[in-house]
This record gives sequence, C-alpha cells and structure tokens, in this order.
Amino acid sequence: MPEKYDLLATALDPILSEIKELLALKMVQVGGKSNELEFYLGGDLKFLLLFGGFAQANSKYSVCWDTSKLYPIRSIEDIVACAATNAYSVKYPPLLSIDLDHVVPDELHLFLRIMDILIENLLSYAVELDIRATRKQTDLLQGATIKKGL
Repeated sequence: MPEKYDLLATALDPILSEIKELLALKMVQVGGKSNELEFYLGGDLKFLLLFGGFAQANSKYSVCWDTSKLYPIRSIEDIVACAATNAYSVKYPPLLSIDLDHVVPDELHLFLRIMDILIENLLSYAVELDIRATRKQTDLLQGATIKKGL
C-alpha cells in the first residue's frame, strides 16, 4: 500500500480525532488531579513530512521546519498558510497541530539526508574539476604545434 497523505488521514481519522480533542483541552483529570498535556511527534523524515503535509524529501524544500531567514515556515500557522497556496512544498495542512519545536526527527534519517546533500556537493565539485581539467587539456592541445617526420 503506498504511503500517501489521504490514506494516512483516512486510516488514522478516529485516533486523530481523539488526539485533537486532547490537544484542545491541554489538560486531563486523572484521579481527581489535573495533569497538563504536552504532545511530541517523532518518526522518520518521510513520515514527518507526510504527516505535516509536505512534499517528498527530494523536493526543493524538504524540511519540516527551519529557523533561518531563508525559509519562512516557523509555526503550524505558517504550514497551514503555505498549504493553501502550495508554497514551499507544502501540499496539505498538517494532520495534527503540534508545535514545531515538539517535532523530533529520527537522527539516523536526518543524518542520511545531510549525507545525501554532502555527497551531491562533492560529486558536483568533482564534475566541475573534471570539466576544468578537460578544458585546460583541450586548450593546451590547440596551442601545440605538431612536428612532422617523427
């Protein structure tokens, strides 16, 4: 079965409805004692992107959140606003409104995504060096004179 936003939303609807109620309450009574609720969301990058309404990890903007000034998504409200216009690779509204500082990516997958970018940069640099070397070699051959009779 493919992993898609619509399928995830439909399959988890009963559970998500209960979690949304708890998110709205922010507190529960257990044994006559009030307990404050704090929610966290964790998982691999693909799940977090899917759950948050983002496009795939190989899209132009493949980050669930970013505190830099280059990427304007810093809150759930920003994600919802971007989903309305499909901006910054946000395709759908998030399935739950959990604060972004409470979203915890799996370190292994985060590391692998960083390694993908580093490897891509290294390969691009190697190709660039190869192109420069080829041009330099071509320029040297064009400037050389060929002696006949050898």
